[in-house]
Amino acid sequence: MWFEPPTLESRDESPNLFTTTLPEFAEPNCVGVAWSYHEAVAKTLEEMDLDIAEGLMWEGFPDDDTTMIKTTIKDGADGMGDISVHKGASDSYLPDKAFRASFAVLKCEAVTQDGSTVTLFEEEKPNAVQVNRPIMEAIGDINSSSTSAQLLRDIERERKLMHDHTMKMYTASLTRLHKLKIFNSMIDEKLDRADGGLQGSGSEYLCTLCHATRDTAKTELGTFRIEKTYQETADIGRYMKVNPDKLSQAELADISKGAENWRSQFSYQSPV
Repeated sequence: MWFEPPTLESRDESPNLFTTTLPEFAEPNCVGVAWSYHEAVAKTLEEMDLDIAEGLMWEGFPDDDTTMIKTTIKDGADGMGDISVHKGASDSYLPDKAFRASFAVLKCEAVTQDGSTVTLFEEEKPNAVQVNRPIMEAIGDINSSSTSAQLLRDIERERKLMHDHTMKMYTASLTRLHKLKIFNSMIDEKLDRADGGLQGSGSEYLCTLCHATRDTAKTELGTFRIEKTYQETADIGRYMKVNPDKLSQAELADISKGAENWRSQFSYQSPV
């Protein structure tokens, strides 16, 4: 399925084709290609069937259509950066940004009669390019709400239809039943930091979950745990905004722990 911007042509009968006012809803300026989500998932599971059959045999399950397989999938979408050097002359009207959506099968588990699960297959490199299957690639600015709606609308609809439902797969000799669990794991870091009241990705505190800095991340590798809380970030942000102790910028940076000046001007709690 192709998404193309409208072609604007000057016509004698339309002398006022270009107006000085913007339309109420801007049309998306993008072009790309998308694949059917459920067909892509089915094809991927078909290619993995030998690994699944081997897992069933290894764990002592019958290799037939009586075993329900719980299949966990991650998906998501994100920008691909500046692509101006790759665009052709005919694409000059398009933004200098690209956008893609993809998915990956993380785990396949056999469901026993008592409801417990046994792992049949688990992906070792879930973030590898070779593992993630594209379902949409486009030239477009994802920061445009009309563009993102146009590109992701069908994908989201198919995602809702598949999630927590059973897909019946017909292989060469038998039928597989896959109970699909889909979750999104590609949350944009800029959005994550902005919603959490944290500084940008250039901050000295490079993790959104712990207090690791660029220096300690190298020297204390493997010792970190999730310890950053929303309340702590809010308290530090409010304190920095009011600055009741008249601290210098360097002193505020030392106690910030990656927090920004909080939006609210009400109630603060001194972190020092």
